[in-house]
Amino acid sequence: MNEQLKKGDWVKLTHIEPTATSRVDWMNTREAVPGDVAIVEELYEHHAQLLCEPNPGFLEWRTLFMIDGLSYVVIAALEI
Repeated sequence: MNEQLKKGDWVKLTHIEPTATSRVDWMNTREAVPGDVAIVEELYEHHAQLLCEPNPGFLEWRTLFMIDGLSYVVIAALEI
């Protein structure tokens, strides 16, 4: 769990500390919950911007998280 994240990785969230959310998509304020699937869109020094639920039939939304406050499993790693 909690492998090194890379831009483009698909992750399944397993735990989110309530204080880990730094910014949410103002168009959709649904909070992330364990089991959500997301693509790592951007990585910063201590934060990751995730595009959550990026599948047909789901409403996409973005959230910026502090990486230390997330627990996740990489389900599809970006191949370089």
